[in-house]
Amino acid sequence: MPTVDQDPATQRRTATILQMGAFDQNSVPEAALGDLVAQAAGFFVAAPYPLRIITRTAPISLIGPIQRLTERMVQTPRALWPALDSEQIYLEWAQQNLTLRSLRSHLLVWSDGVFDPEALAGLARERFGVVTAVVGTLPPLFQGRYSEQLDYLTPLGGPAERPLLRVLVAYQMRGEWSPRTLHALLRMGYAFTLVQDVLTPPPGTADGEMDRAQQTLNVQVDVAAGQGEQDTRGETAKAHCTRATLEVQAGQRLHRVAHLLVLQADTLAQLNKTTQTVVAELAAVLPLRVEIGRQAALLSYATTAPTRLLPTVPHWPVLTQGLAVELPFGVRSEAAGGTEGPFLGRDDAGFLVPMPSWNKPGSDDPESRDMLITGEKGQGKTTFVLKGALGEVTYNDVQVVILEPQRHGQRLVNAVGDKAQDPAGQGLFHDINFATAQINLLDIVEPNLVDQISQVRSLLEVLMTAEKVQRDIAGQGMFTPQELGALGQALSEEYGPHWQSLTPTTTPLLHDLCARLAKIPAGRKLARDLRATFVDSVSGAVFDRPTNLPLQLDEARVLAFSVFDIQDRYRPFLYGLFTGAVRRRTRRKPRAQRLLVIVDEFGYLVQEPTLMEAVAREMKTCRTFRTAYWLVEQSIRTFDEAGWGQKIADIVSAQIYFRQIGTAPEIARRLNPEFTDEHLAMMRRATTGWAVAKVGEQGDIYRLHADLTGYERRMLGGA
Repeated sequence: MPTVDQDPATQRRTATILQMGAFDQNSVPEAALGDLVAQAAGFFVAAPYPLRIITRTAPISLIGPIQRLTERMVQTPRALWPALDSEQIYLEWAQQNLTLRSLRSHLLVWSDGVFDPEALAGLARERFGVVTAVVGTLPPLFQGRYSEQLDYLTPLGGPAERPLLRVLVAYQMRGEWSPRTLHALLRMGYAFTLVQDVLTPPPGTADGEMDRAQQTLNVQVDVAAGQGEQDTRGETAKAHCTRATLEVQAGQRLHRVAHLLVLQADTLAQLNKTTQTVVAELAAVLPLRVEIGRQAALLSYATTAPTRLLPTVPHWPVLTQGLAVELPFGVRSEAAGGTEGPFLGRDDAGFLVPMPSWNKPGSDDPESRDMLITGEKGQGKTTFVLKGALGEVTYNDVQVVILEPQRHGQRLVNAVGDKAQDPAGQGLFHDINFATAQINLLDIVEPNLVDQISQVRSLLEVLMTAEKVQRDIAGQGMFTPQELGALGQALSEEYGPHWQSLTPTTTPLLHDLCARLAKIPAGRKLARDLRATFVDSVSGAVFDRPTNLPLQLDEARVLAFSVFDIQDRYRPFLYGLFTGAVRRRTRRKPRAQRLLVIVDEFGYLVQEPTLMEAVAREMKTCRTFRTAYWLVEQSIRTFDEAGWGQKIADIVSAQIYFRQIGTAPEIARRLNPEFTDEHLAMMRRATTGWAVAKVGEQGDIYRLHADLTGYERRMLGGA
């Protein structure tokens, strides 16, 4: 029995190897598919060289995440066990019932040095519309050595647990193809490799072949007519040949393409069953048959060996447009974001969609985990956010801090156990109100004195605006330029040289600042106004006391703060106070501790440019401290109208758009030009629980549904 091995070091590497990305062709409107094909066809006209597209797919296993959850049960407090157990049940169900697979394609081009590899990658990127990179080697199809049986190959020796292989070849192409014809194969959950080997004859050779074909068909049809018969198939073929000739004259090329399929399975019974299923599924467009006695030799088509050195297989004639139609790049790989969990949900094809990773692929370097979530009321965004936060706690041991106005955070606290009810619980809920709250605006939250003074100034301005303080000063704003200088001087003097060592009990209070301001001529009027409004009035019981809110943010794994009882006009102030405390926590927590900050109705911060600027600046750098922000708002218009839309879109690693109305979808596309008309239509017609999601560094776009486990449905509720 012949044997075959595949040592990458012995492969002939004369081809430029491009690793191809993918996109979701299902998100492209039918009307735009023609333009997509025409654009892709331009590659084959500009680079008419021998080429080979090798597409590999393999099932994704959730065994790793399931085992990880089992390990977490030992590592985490008992209060988190119900959430972990429910998530494990869901993943076990998904493993059995959902189509989970990875997919990647490589394009090999033998240009004989005419094309610089990077130029070739640029052409492919431009024409196919996918991320393209030059790579040095083609990943091997298999490891070790294989022995050839009559119609399949079996592994010899080590390594262990390798699959059986079977090679099938298509001897013709049938029927009408569309850009989605191959999706039936690519979306199957089986492990296989599809090889499309393409040869492009020189124009003169192609013209000669077409002339001979035309003459043969003419004779065939004429003979039948002379016998008083009609050769319907011959007439159809003649018409196709005539049309192809005209297309070539108009600029297309004639190509010849071979299709080989390498199937994998653990047992011969599974291999036979998979073969039967795939052959039946593709019979109408790509009749496949098992090659007897040539299994080992034909595996070379899945390597970098040039076609001229390989066994002969049928290459079917196809025009450039037809070649572009059967490209496999329109089916996205669901493994792009990894499978470590937690998951955002699943898309409309049933594939699980993972969250962006906390780390860059293959390293411990921190990656952005920031997210923007928008959508109309009642569409499920709050439940989606709470589910995601619970997943971060259970999977990744993340600390979660949430600020929101509707007391929804209580649900998350209940899901991890409320420490107020049970000391073993992992969460605490705080309902903020001015009847009991005490707040010192001078609390230290920033790492340097300049930013600390800016934070106090911003909070004072927002609070004075909320109190509708009327100041008899020229110009706009709450402070004159001279008063700003005086305020900075007073704060510097009051904090003193050892300001970073101040504690909540030793930090100066507002009346101390007023006294210091009163000694500076330019600050006397400001001192009187502040004292009258916030020290000597009833507000002094709130704003001229040491802070009693737990803004150290270190008392529980999950902390939820609600401003339900706070009037709207004061909420921007409290949001600014809260985000300042988050910045302090980010720099004082253990560096390895991950922190997730959720700000619901983020529009309260957007109203105040100085506060928003501080948050945006923090989001650009906080990933290095393993801190992430999730910003939640009803509409992207809130950000865009304040001039923050593009800045936020550029910072976050994921954008989730639940149902959008009015001009919001158009704004979303202006911020994300890759959104199509179909994506905008999805946003408009989205039903409860469905969203359009743009996720990860590559900007993969999904129509997403946020599945809930049984425990999540019971504890987090909502839509």
